[in-house]
Parts: sequence; C-alpha cells; structure tokens
Amino acid sequence: DLSVESTLSSNQTQPYPCLAYVARDYKLNPSVLDTLFVSDFYSNKKLSPSVAFFVTNSKYKSTCSKYPIFAFSDKAMAEKFVQHYGGAIRDFDFAFFVAQKDLEYDMPIPKARDEREAKRGQNIFETLCNNDINQ
Repeated sequence: DLSVESTLSSNQTQPYPCLAYVARDYKLNPSVLDTLFVSDFYSNKKLSPSVAFFVTNSKYKSTCSKYPIFAFSDKAMAEKFVQHYGGAIRDFDFAFFVAQKDLEYDMPIPKARDEREAKRGQNIFETLCNNDINQ
C-alpha cells in the first residue's frame, strides 16, 4: 500500500497507511496536505507528492482501500507495475481526487480497523489494570 505521512504543526509526524486516510482527515484539516510525503512502492523512499508518479485503478490488492493508489519515484517502474497489474499513471492531484471520490467505498475499511484497534487497546488496558488490582 501507499505509505503516507504528514508533519503536524507541532512537528510531530502523522503516518497514514494509504491515501484514503489522508482524504478522510483532509475533510477535517485541509492543511494535512501542506507537509505530505508519500513512499515509493518499491524502495519505501520518501517523496514529495509533486514528483511522484501515482498508479490508480490497478488490480493489486490493498489492505486499506478498495481501489488502492500507489506511488513511484521512477516513471519506468510505474510503467512496469502497470504492465503487470493494470491501472493508469497519474499525478498527485488526480490520485488525491480519486481517493476523495472513493471515500464512500473506503471508509468502512479504516472504520473497521479503528474499531479493532480500540477493542485491542481496551483489552490490553483491562488486562493490565486487572493484573495491577489483583496483586
């Protein structure tokens, strides 16, 4: 999946597992795009979205988006990916537009992931607290 991160005003880094999460947060905080970086699909190297090549509409499976978007630092590598998995090479503006349009399809995935993480956190908390109380 496309790994994305943004630096918040407090200089803390906010990681995102895919562009769908950025599109979700963008609705609440448009400045999230101001300090955005994406990771190259093959090398995981951080890139400015303005210089990356994005592949949309491929058949490559994703864990957090029904219609995943992938970034590449090199157009030739993006073209190889498209030859194998299909899709189209686009710029960031188009890729982000697609991520925003796909939110209705993608939101159940991050919502379910957030719910699983909250339940996991609650279980950890209850286990640790119960152990401390019983001792």
